[in-house]
Amino acid sequence: ATDLLAALQAAGVDASAARRAASVRQESAPPSALRRVALQASEAVYFAARRLEGSAGIAHSLYYDQPVRVGRWPLVVTVHDLIHERFRFGSPLLRWAKRVAVSQAALVVTPSRATASDLADFYPGTRAPVVTIPWGIAPHFFSEPRRESSRVAPPFVLYVGPRHGYKNFAVLARALASSRDLDELRLVLIGGRPLAAAERTALVRALRASDRVVHLHSPPDYVVRSLYDAAAALVVTSRCEGFGLPLLE
Repeated sequence: ATDLLAALQAAGVDASAARRAASVRQESAPPSALRRVALQASEAVYFAARRLEGSAGIAHSLYYDQPVRVGRWPLVVTVHDLIHERFRFGSPLLRWAKRVAVSQAALVVTPSRATASDLADFYPGTRAPVVTIPWGIAPHFFSEPRRESSRVAPPFVLYVGPRHGYKNFAVLARALASSRDLDELRLVLIGGRPLAAAERTALVRALRASDRVVHLHSPPDYVVRSLYDAAAALVVTSRCEGFGLPLLE
């Protein structure tokens, strides 16, 4: 999102709303329910003010929030995937919000043709045009990594992203636990929620050594880049993805 805002500004787009959003500190964890309500209220006030002053523009919803209805700006909605609908995963409220967002959209953006196809299956009444724009990756992934940046001794297997639900991480943990031939490999986790005490204890027990488990909650891109280079393997266990960004990285 921050790269998109910067690119819009570099292209000369009048992005007053983008500048306001770009000033918000990037958070590594999703906001709490209370924080989310506060953010939505703040956005609603912003769009209401734009409406009162008669300004026109386009609103881009990156995760199915709807305060833009106050401003009556044309709405662009990015639908990342239909995993919640396919597996009945997650909150029914999220699925409802997605349906409302798609029904109100003037344009829907998907990151892959697979997601566009799923959108047609699950929301056959979608009236807005659907455009596929593949995701991109940060410049750090095209440059030589800093030698000192990873600080994780090989050999290790790398897992990137959340570990719950359809991500199917448990299959990797079981594989490492069941094969003594893999005992030399450490497990490096990037992203997702911090390891809870019970989860860490279960992983250490399964891998039979506390130093075989490393979790980096929100490392900068250059560290991620160096870990990709140093890993014995990148393991992707997801049952389904809207795009699969770690593969591109």
